[in-house]
Amino acid sequence: MSDYGCINITSYSSNNDKTIEEIFLYLEDFFSENLSGKIIFPICDSVTKLNNRVEFIKKRLKRKNHKYFAIGDKDLNVYVGFVNDSAEFKNTILEYDRIGIYIRYDIALSVNKWISLISYLCEKTNAYSIYYVSDDAKLDIRRLLYRKSWPFELNNLLENYPEFSSLPNLKTFFSDEIDIKEMKKMQGIEWINYWNKDICEFNHFPDLSNDFDKSIEIIKAESGGHIWFLTEEPWTIENPLHRQKLIEAYQRFPNVGVRC
Repeated sequence: MSDYGCINITSYSSNNDKTIEEIFLYLEDFFSENLSGKIIFPICDSVTKLNNRVEFIKKRLKRKNHKYFAIGDKDLNVYVGFVNDSAEFKNTILEYDRIGIYIRYDIALSVNKWISLISYLCEKTNAYSIYYVSDDAKLDIRRLLYRKSWPFELNNLLENYPEFSSLPNLKTFFSDEIDIKEMKKMQGIEWINYWNKDICEFNHFPDLSNDFDKSIEIIKAESGGHIWFLTEEPWTIENPLHRQKLIEAYQRFPNVGVRC
């Protein structure tokens, strides 16, 4: 099993150095019992330890090339990767921020702690979407949904779990096949999901008359969006109830993902 799970945050409004520094301070407090010191150790960088994290962030955000940077605590119990980037869709430039918060998988959080953490992040970053999943589960889900990209590994998965043949076949985002109008769609569904108000309205979610919506935990965020859990515990492909829940989710949300 992979050592980390990742909170992936996508925001279509730029986050400045002050916002990013506030996120680091929050994480240092939130994970204070799990960290080896402060989050001041750049990863794969010529600088090995930061005396002034704010100045480091400012300089990295000003770079025209290689905008990605990552900083963790000394033992990499938690580390944060950040990129502000742009992609072209049919002659339209889409600017976005993507933040990945990597948490060692043996750091256990209660549901309430997850809600507190993701609620803070969606408000602080004005997030379009947030999801959390372990690296192993993410890889399994990607293989199942993006069949063009994973033709060989997919065969083994479908032999072991034939029920997954009912899942949709999706196009990958940030490719020439995707139209800018489709960007309001979510790329996919993970264990923990945050959708902003626009995504929720687009998917008519939550609908408390719907059996699927009634079966999952849904929390309304102050932003008007919602946090929701696909399963009570972290999603794994080995759990038959988890497999069934993923299938039900894609049946419930036909607008999630760009279907082939």
